[in-house]
Amino acid sequence: MMWRNRVMGEPTIAAGFAHGLVAFAVANGATRETLLAQSGIQDAELDDHFNRIPLSRYIALMRSAKALCNDPAIALHFGASSNCSDLTLVAMIASACDSVGMAFELMNRYARISLDVDGIDGPDHFPVELTREGAWLIDNRQHHGLCPELTETTFARFTTNIPKAFGRGAVRAVHLTAPAPAYRIECGAVFGVPVKYGCRRSAILLDPAVVAARIATAPRYALGVLTARADALLQALDDSRSTRGRVEALLLPLLHTGDVSMDRVARDLAMSRPTLYRKLKAEGATYEELLDALRHRMALHHLSNPMATVNEVSLLLGFSDPAAFSRAFKRWTGHSPRAAMRMLVA
Repeated sequence: MMWRNRVMGEPTIAAGFAHGLVAFAVANGATRETLLAQSGIQDAELDDHFNRIPLSRYIALMRSAKALCNDPAIALHFGASSNCSDLTLVAMIASACDSVGMAFELMNRYARISLDVDGIDGPDHFPVELTREGAWLIDNRQHHGLCPELTETTFARFTTNIPKAFGRGAVRAVHLTAPAPAYRIECGAVFGVPVKYGCRRSAILLDPAVVAARIATAPRYALGVLTARADALLQALDDSRSTRGRVEALLLPLLHTGDVSMDRVARDLAMSRPTLYRKLKAEGATYEELLDALRHRMALHHLSNPMATVNEVSLLLGFSDPAAFSRAFKRWTGHSPRAAMRMLVA
């Protein structure tokens, strides 16, 4: 899988969250077209929950939803009303764990699938700290000063769903680094526990018994299936951070144009051609090898479509003529494109 919208280290969020927020805002009076136009999110980007949306666009979507729904506390209401398992694979994994402790462990392992942001203060997004007061579930992400609504949404989900599973008293308090908002009364109503603002960290105080509690709400084999999928998504996310992954992401939509020069790609990556050369060399690749391998991979993909023709695939890959494509394909595979099509669609 190629991650779309991974822009030179820009933080990204799983499209499932944007999909859910759009649906919630529309149900509360906003129009879908206006939400997408104001946030810069394309409708097609929401079709796949595993797609990546730049965090800046998600924040714009949140602000647009607030205004269009006339609800400054919409982040809280969205979090309290949504089933997180409908939005992200990480929540599905948590629900398939044997215990809450295991759920927190895997939630931290796969947290980047939900929100990929640099600058985490420590190895985990949500570490648990046991104290005399109870178990603190800490939001260790360093973006909440920029967009406190993200933490509000997350905490609203936790404080709404944890008591449903473990009873009243499971959540004891909420601490937030952000200053008190104008809708602080609504915060208290949604969280259902005392809320303190301007704290040194954002965290939820839990009854320690919750951390040791059993879950096992899904068949045991489901956890293996879900974590295998999550491992693949993490690998794809890591690949997209590499120079090679960034180059491939830029090349994919350019192949059909034929404008795939190294100078063009280096310019789009805001680096010089020698710098791009050095970075690719450090990853054991050259630009020519990368472009050739990408065309090979995409040729196999396109030729597996029974409706495709060799001429069409040649154009999609940016070859000057079908004969040049046929020569390249035979070099890659030892077969002609037409022979490969017969094997691929058989």
